[in-house]
Amino acid sequence: FSDTKVEYQLADFDKDSTSGKYTLTIDQTPVGSYSVKETIYNVDGYIATVKNTVYKDGNKVSSADKNGSDVSVVVGKGEIHEVDYTDVYVREKGELVITKQLEGDVTKEEAEGGITFTIVNSDKKYLDKDGKLSDEEVVLTLKDFTLGTDGKTYTLSFTGDKSLETDTYVVTEKNAAIKGYTETVSYSLNGESEVKDQTATVVVDKDSKNTLVIKDAYEKLVDIIIHVTDKSNGDDIADVTVVITKPDGTKVTVKTDSEGKAVVEDVINGKYEIEITEVPEGYSVIEGKKQEVEVDGSDDVNVDSVITSSGALKIIVEDEVTGERVEGAVVKVTEPDGNVVIYNTDANGEITEYAKLDDEGFYTSHPGEYKIEIIEVPEGYNVTVGKEIVGYLVAGAYSEYVAKINNKIDDAAAGNVLDDAAGIGTPDTGDDTALYMLIMMLMISACSMVTVMRKKER
Repeated sequence: FSDTKVEYQLADFDKDSTSGKYTLTIDQTPVGSYSVKETIYNVDGYIATVKNTVYKDGNKVSSADKNGSDVSVVVGKGEIHEVDYTDVYVREKGELVITKQLEGDVTKEEAEGGITFTIVNSDKKYLDKDGKLSDEEVVLTLKDFTLGTDGKTYTLSFTGDKSLETDTYVVTEKNAAIKGYTETVSYSLNGESEVKDQTATVVVDKDSKNTLVIKDAYEKLVDIIIHVTDKSNGDDIADVTVVITKPDGTKVTVKTDSEGKAVVEDVINGKYEIEITEVPEGYSVIEGKKQEVEVDGSDDVNVDSVITSSGALKIIVEDEVTGERVEGAVVKVTEPDGNVVIYNTDANGEITEYAKLDDEGFYTSHPGEYKIEIIEVPEGYNVTVGKEIVGYLVAGAYSEYVAKINNKIDDAAAGNVLDDAAGIGTPDTGDDTALYMLIMMLMISACSMVTVMRKKER
């Protein structure tokens, strides 16, 4: 015994590892009156309730729920007295109200079927919708929230009897993605500025009232569908390479399938550039090589492009000297498939069979190698250039191949006969008098020269 007050710590007690009960036994206690009091029982962050019960020789004598009350015990000879303290600790509590706001065209069914949350405290325990903690993972959905009258605002309240024990809670929107939409998630805690994140940390203090507003802005995603067809026959064209430039400048490359289609799925709003960069051999783009489309999220965007396996080739026969077109020349054409066709040049000196246009002004002939041979020309003509030509008809292009012929009879009529002696051109007027006089003068001159030479010899 001591004349001064003696305080005991739980460390001075013996602990039963099974029951968790702490016991301090004082043997050979002198007879007398004793006062027992639990002086310090508060633990930061908790509300403590202290109960005490007094037993004498195993029989209950008294009990009290008053915190910090003195317990008086009168110990008689041979008696055994027991004072039991039960300390009930409950965390101090605060409130948390989580509000979920939806923006965009997402429907109630889509949102409630996709969005999920978890709320975890510092002990890694999961909070359920009733404010109870569990060691097992608890996944909350919007169906655990209360939907407001606007059909876009959901609320989950931990207030009143559902108030939360003081602690740090991590609120995570586990799944904000909804098929067919792109989402932007942000939150605001207790009226502070918005933060773009799916995870918010909330510290719940004693009697605090916390508000967490989570905003999901949804933008509907659509598809861009490119369809490429052959102008000449309407067929769908596979293996066309298409490059799509997105609003942020990134590029996506796709190829058309057997139905002539290439699809870019789930694109956001903005301007897109669609460009055909490569087509199968023998084709050329005539419509929609490079296009710009606007995506507004209202519906899929269809982009049509037309390529062609057709082109144009014109055969021309002209006079080499005058440049005039010659009618009636006979031309043999061996087509790319080996088919041989004979044509006559028309009044314009042309064969236009392979340069025809359809009703919309597009060429209709198939590309490839065309062998062109001039097999007959009008009387008096000879082929000087292009008797045999290999022409190439290119898809989407127009080509001309020219053969030149020469008419010597017509040249003479035009006054272009060459004088073999003088080597100069003499106009043909139809009067030969001047020509005869020239010849006679040359002969007389020759005779005079002979006479002079003979005189000198003598």
